[in-house]
Amino acid sequence: MFHKQNIPATAPSGVENKSENNETTKEENTMSDTQQENTFSSSNPFQRPVTQGTAYGTAETTTSSDGRKLIIGKGITMSGEIENCDQLLVEGTVEATLNGAKLLDIAESGVFYGSVDIEEAIIAGRFEGDLTVDGRVTITATGTVTGTITYRELTVEAGANIEGKISSFASTANKTDTATADFSKLKAASKKSVSPKKADAA
Repeated sequence: MFHKQNIPATAPSGVENKSENNETTKEENTMSDTQQENTFSSSNPFQRPVTQGTAYGTAETTTSSDGRKLIIGKGITMSGEIENCDQLLVEGTVEATLNGAKLLDIAESGVFYGSVDIEEAIIAGRFEGDLTVDGRVTITATGTVTGTITYRELTVEAGANIEGKISSFASTANKTDTATADFSKLKAASKKSVSPKKADAA
Protein backbone atom coordinates (compact mmCIF):
# COMPACT_ATOMS: atom_id res chain seq x y z
CA MET A 1 0.00 0.00 0.00
CA PHE A 2 1.04 3.52 -0.63
CA HIS A 3 0.94 6.08 2.15
CA LYS A 4 0.08 9.68 1.35
CA GLN A 5 2.53 12.17 2.65
CA ASN A 6 1.79 15.87 2.94
CA ILE A 7 4.70 17.54 1.28
CA PRO A 8 4.76 21.33 1.76
CA ALA A 9 4.71 23.22 -1.46
CA THR A 10 7.92 25.03 -2.19
CA ALA A 11 8.30 27.89 -4.57
CA PRO A 12 10.55 27.38 -7.50
CA SER A 13 13.98 28.78 -7.30
CA GLY A 14 14.06 32.56 -7.87
CA VAL A 15 10.35 33.21 -7.18
CA GLU A 16 10.91 34.32 -3.58
CA ASN A 17 13.70 36.65 -4.59
CA LYS A 18 11.48 38.13 -7.30
CA SER A 19 8.76 38.85 -4.75
CA GLU A 20 11.24 40.56 -2.45
CA ASN A 21 12.52 42.61 -5.37
CA ASN A 22 8.94 43.67 -6.18
CA GLU A 23 8.38 44.82 -2.58
CA THR A 24 11.64 46.77 -2.68
CA THR A 25 10.62 48.37 -5.97
CA LYS A 26 7.25 49.37 -4.48
CA GLU A 27 8.98 51.01 -1.52
CA GLU A 28 11.30 52.92 -3.86
CA ASN A 29 8.35 54.03 -5.97
CA THR A 30 6.53 55.19 -2.83
CA MET A 31 9.55 57.21 -1.74
CA SER A 32 9.85 58.66 -5.24
CA ASP A 33 6.18 59.68 -5.19
CA THR A 34 6.68 61.37 -1.82
CA GLN A 35 9.65 63.29 -3.14
CA GLN A 36 7.65 64.39 -6.18
CA GLU A 37 4.92 65.75 -3.92
CA ASN A 38 7.48 68.01 -2.24
CA THR A 39 8.98 69.15 -5.55
CA PHE A 40 7.52 71.90 -7.73
CA SER A 41 5.95 70.54 -10.90
CA SER A 42 5.60 72.81 -13.92
CA SER A 43 2.62 70.74 -15.10
CA ASN A 44 0.53 72.16 -12.25
CA PRO A 45 -0.49 75.71 -13.27
CA PHE A 46 -1.68 76.60 -9.76
CA GLN A 47 1.57 75.78 -8.02
CA ARG A 48 4.27 78.43 -7.91
CA PRO A 49 7.83 78.15 -6.63
CA VAL A 50 8.89 80.32 -3.73
CA THR A 51 11.27 83.05 -4.87
CA GLN A 52 13.09 85.83 -3.11
CA GLY A 53 13.33 89.47 -4.10
CA THR A 54 10.95 91.98 -5.66
CA ALA A 55 10.27 92.33 -9.35
CA TYR A 56 11.33 95.63 -10.89
CA GLY A 57 8.47 97.96 -11.72
CA THR A 58 6.07 96.93 -8.98
CA ALA A 59 4.44 98.68 -6.08
CA GLU A 60 6.23 97.61 -2.92
CA THR A 61 5.25 98.23 0.68
CA THR A 62 7.91 97.95 3.38
CA THR A 63 8.04 98.62 7.09
CA SER A 64 11.20 99.97 8.70
CA SER A 65 12.24 101.98 11.71
CA ASP A 66 11.21 105.09 9.78
CA GLY A 67 7.67 103.79 9.31
CA ARG A 68 5.61 102.38 6.45
CA LYS A 69 7.05 103.09 2.99
CA LEU A 70 5.19 102.72 -0.31
CA ILE A 71 7.13 102.57 -3.57
CA ILE A 72 5.43 103.09 -6.93
CA GLY A 73 7.90 101.68 -9.44
CA LYS A 74 8.56 102.72 -13.02
CA GLY A 75 5.77 101.79 -15.40
CA ILE A 76 3.20 101.60 -12.60
CA THR A 77 0.12 103.85 -12.60
CA MET A 78 -1.83 104.27 -9.37
CA SER A 79 -4.95 106.31 -8.63
CA GLY A 80 -7.15 106.82 -5.60
CA GLU A 81 -6.58 107.86 -2.00
CA ILE A 82 -3.42 106.87 -0.14
CA GLU A 83 -3.67 106.39 3.62
CA ASN A 84 -1.55 104.93 6.42
CA CYS A 85 1.64 105.70 4.53
CA ASP A 86 4.59 107.41 6.20
CA GLN A 87 6.83 107.63 3.12
CA LEU A 88 5.80 107.61 -0.53
CA LEU A 89 8.41 107.16 -3.27
CA VAL A 90 7.05 107.82 -6.75
CA GLU A 91 8.99 106.46 -9.72
CA GLY A 92 5.90 105.86 -11.87
CA THR A 93 2.64 107.82 -12.15
CA VAL A 94 0.28 108.59 -9.26
CA GLU A 95 -3.06 110.38 -9.36
CA ALA A 96 -4.25 110.52 -5.79
CA THR A 97 -4.90 112.36 -2.55
CA LEU A 98 -2.21 111.93 0.10
CA ASN A 99 -2.82 113.10 3.66
CA GLY A 100 -1.00 112.60 6.94
CA ALA A 101 2.24 111.28 5.48
CA LYS A 102 5.73 112.32 6.50
CA LEU A 103 7.67 112.31 3.23
CA LEU A 104 6.80 112.55 -0.45
CA ASP A 105 9.74 111.74 -2.72
CA ILE A 106 9.14 112.11 -6.46
CA ALA A 107 12.02 110.68 -8.49
CA GLU A 108 13.09 112.09 -11.86
CA SER A 109 10.89 109.54 -13.64
CA GLY A 110 7.95 110.10 -11.28
CA VAL A 111 4.76 112.08 -11.89
CA PHE A 112 2.19 113.03 -9.24
CA TYR A 113 -1.23 114.55 -9.92
CA GLY A 114 -3.45 115.50 -7.02
CA SER A 115 -3.56 116.99 -3.54
CA VAL A 116 -0.93 116.44 -0.86
CA ASP A 117 -0.75 117.47 2.80
CA ILE A 118 2.58 116.31 4.17
CA GLU A 119 5.54 117.13 6.43
CA GLU A 120 8.33 117.08 3.83
CA ALA A 121 8.52 116.87 0.04
CA ILE A 122 11.38 116.25 -2.38
CA ILE A 123 10.48 116.82 -6.02
CA ALA A 124 12.93 115.71 -8.68
CA GLY A 125 10.20 114.76 -11.17
CA ARG A 126 6.86 116.36 -11.96
CA PHE A 127 4.11 117.52 -9.60
CA GLU A 128 0.75 119.01 -10.60
CA GLY A 129 -1.85 120.01 -8.03
CA ASP A 130 -2.02 121.40 -4.52
CA LEU A 131 0.92 120.77 -2.21
CA THR A 132 0.86 121.76 1.47
CA VAL A 133 4.05 121.04 3.38
CA ASP A 134 4.39 121.72 7.09
CA GLY A 135 8.17 121.43 6.79
CA ARG A 136 10.66 121.71 3.94
CA VAL A 137 9.98 121.53 0.21
CA THR A 138 12.99 120.73 -1.97
CA ILE A 139 12.66 121.16 -5.74
CA THR A 140 15.74 119.82 -7.49
CA ALA A 141 17.20 120.97 -10.80
CA THR A 142 15.13 118.36 -12.66
CA GLY A 143 11.90 119.10 -10.79
CA THR A 144 8.78 120.68 -12.30
CA VAL A 145 5.89 121.99 -10.19
CA THR A 146 2.59 123.25 -11.57
CA GLY A 147 -0.11 124.42 -9.18
CA THR A 148 -0.16 125.75 -5.64
CA ILE A 149 2.49 125.19 -2.99
CA THR A 150 2.18 126.20 0.65
CA TYR A 151 5.33 125.62 2.66
CA ARG A 152 7.26 126.46 5.79
CA GLU A 153 10.76 126.12 4.27
CA LEU A 154 11.63 126.10 0.57
CA THR A 155 14.74 125.05 -1.33
CA VAL A 156 14.85 125.48 -5.11
CA GLU A 157 17.86 124.37 -7.12
CA ALA A 158 18.97 126.14 -10.27
CA GLY A 159 17.15 124.72 -13.28
CA ALA A 160 13.92 123.88 -11.45
CA ASN A 161 10.67 124.86 -13.15
CA ILE A 162 7.81 126.37 -11.11
CA GLU A 163 4.52 127.41 -12.71
CA GLY A 164 1.81 128.58 -10.36
CA LYS A 165 1.53 130.10 -6.92
CA ILE A 166 3.74 129.45 -3.91
CA SER A 167 3.21 130.84 -0.44
CA SER A 168 4.78 130.36 2.99
CA PHE A 169 2.97 130.34 6.32
CA ALA A 170 4.14 131.19 9.83
CA SER A 171 4.58 128.50 12.45
CA THR A 172 1.19 129.13 14.01
CA ALA A 173 -1.87 126.98 14.40
CA ASN A 174 -3.90 128.98 11.88
CA LYS A 175 -1.06 128.99 9.31
CA THR A 176 -1.32 132.70 8.48
CA ASP A 177 0.23 133.64 5.13
CA THR A 178 3.36 135.74 5.51
CA ALA A 179 4.67 135.79 1.96
CA THR A 180 3.24 135.08 -1.46
CA ALA A 181 4.76 134.78 -4.92
CA ASP A 182 2.86 134.16 -8.15
CA PHE A 183 4.86 132.50 -10.94
CA SER A 184 1.92 131.86 -13.26
CA LYS A 185 2.60 134.97 -15.38
CA LEU A 186 6.37 134.86 -15.17
CA LYS A 187 6.79 132.55 -18.12
CA ALA A 188 4.46 134.56 -20.35
CA ALA A 189 6.14 137.83 -19.43
CA SER A 190 9.55 136.48 -20.29
CA LYS A 191 8.41 135.85 -23.86
CA LYS A 192 7.41 139.46 -24.52
CA SER A 193 9.87 141.30 -26.71
CA VAL A 194 10.95 144.81 -25.92
CA SER A 195 11.45 147.17 -28.88
CA PRO A 196 14.56 149.35 -28.60
CA LYS A 197 13.99 153.08 -28.46
CA LYS A 198 14.74 154.98 -31.59
CA ALA A 199 17.63 157.35 -31.38
CA ASP A 200 16.73 161.02 -31.37
CA ALA A 201 17.24 162.72 -34.69
CA ALA A 202 20.16 165.05 -34.80
